[in-house]
Amino acid sequence: MLSTAECSTVLNAEGEVAHDEQTHRIKVYDGTGIRSVVTDVDVDDTPANGADTDPISSNWAYDHLALLTTAGDIIYATGAGVWARLPKGTTGYFLRAAASAPEWATGTTVPNYGAGNVLLHTSATNSSSFSATYVKAKELYIPGAGTLRIAFDLVPGTTSAAYGRIYQNGVAVGTERSVAGGGAETNFSEDIAGWVAADLLQIYIHRGATAEAVSVNDLKIYSSSAGYDILTAQDVI
Repeated sequence: MLSTAECSTVLNAEGEVAHDEQTHRIKVYDGTGIRSVVTDVDVDDTPANGADTDPISSNWAYDHLALLTTAGDIIYATGAGVWARLPKGTTGYFLRAAASAPEWATGTTVPNYGAGNVLLHTSATNSSSFSATYVKAKELYIPGAGTLRIAFDLVPGTTSAAYGRIYQNGVAVGTERSVAGGGAETNFSEDIAGWVAADLLQIYIHRGATAEAVSVNDLKIYSSSAGYDILTAQDVI
């Protein structure tokens, strides 16, 4: 047995081990420094996840596991290092931020959009197509209702014109836009009313007569005020 001070000087070759009689810990030199060995006495957890030997799972893992009691439960922080359980919400409810914690809200409490210049969402990926007829290039899930300002860039081919249009749930609702072949990437913006929660906002595109790829880029959704973001975005093509 050695004192703490003696451990710091005597243990200087890899593999050397001693018992620190002051801290009552086993010390080992691992080649770079003196390490203190953790034993089952140091851990106050009950063995978790089927473990039947020393309970070396961390408090974090064990305590969080104990919080979750039902499928769909969510853990959130109520303060620094303090955790709580939010039970699974009712079908049709959505998760929103309350004053100090997340909460489930009824499906009737949805964002009410108005056309404006507050950016809600950007889908910047370039989506292209060779199709001569309209095909879906971008699609967004809309969690609220009202009017949205929708902007996107249409990119023609070197010789082929590009055509694009805003759709709602597979039905054309926007003005058909076009850019002549060889033209520059062009931005279009349009206010579209009549959105309801769970609608799909889509951009469809097609090329002109020449078999050349055209694309849509930089789709942006605006509202009159900040609020609930567009929840899901994907580039279809």
